[in-house]
Amino acid sequence: MLYLGGTPWCLCLRKLLGFEHLKELYHKDELFKEIYDLCTNGANEGFYIHDGFLFKDEKLYMRLTMVFLFKDEAHEGGLIGHFGGYKTYKTMLEHFFWPHMKRYVHHLCDKCIVCKFANSKVDLSMDFVLGLPRSKGGKDSIFVVVDRFSIMTHFIPCHKVDDAYLMANLFFREVVRLHGLLMTIVSDRDSKFLNHFWRTLWSKLGTKLLFLTACHPQIDG
Repeated sequence: MLYLGGTPWCLCLRKLLGFEHLKELYHKDELFKEIYDLCTNGANEGFYIHDGFLFKDEKLYMRLTMVFLFKDEAHEGGLIGHFGGYKTYKTMLEHFFWPHMKRYVHHLCDKCIVCKFANSKVDLSMDFVLGLPRSKGGKDSIFVVVDRFSIMTHFIPCHKVDDAYLMANLFFREVVRLHGLLMTIVSDRDSKFLNHFWRTLWSKLGTKLLFLTACHPQIDG
C-alpha cells in the first residue's frame, strides 16, 4: 500500500475533497503537463505517476493552480486547522509539495486572523472519563482535553491510577506539542490537578490554572 508521510493513500483521498479534480488540472498547466508526460513511461528525476496522480519523492506534487485545495480544504476546511505558519507548513510537507511552498503557506497564515488569534491565546479545559472496560493495552480511562477556542478535542487513553507526573508527560506529548504553551487550563479539582508538582509546573511556565466548583460549573464554558 502506498503511504503519504505515514498516512495510507486511501485515507488521504477521503480527507481532501476534490482530490480527483487534480487529474483534470494536470493537463491544463503547461509546465505540469510537460513533467506529467515525461513520467508516463516511468519515474523521472524523483517524479512518478501513481493512480493517475503525480508525485515527487512520495509527496503529491501540486502547482499553484491547484493550491486552492490547500486553502479551502486543508486550512479552512478542518483537515489541518489554524495552527500558524510553521506548524501548518510542517504538516503539509508530510503529504504535499509544490514550488515555493513554504513562502506560500507562511504568507497565507500571516494574513489569517483566526491563525493569529488561535496562536496568541490558547485556553484548554480537561477532564477524565473513568471506569471504562480495559483495553488490550490495559488502559481503563480517557483523558479528554478541549481547545476552548477551536473546540478541537483530544481523547487520550490513560490509566485511572496515573499520577500527576505521568499525566504531565502524557499532556506534553499529546497536547502541548500541537498547541504550544497555554494561557489557561480549566479542570475540576481532581487530586492530579491539585498536586503540588502539577501546580508548580504550570506556574513556572506562566499558565494559569482555573478550577471548577460544584456551585459554578459554568466556568468550563
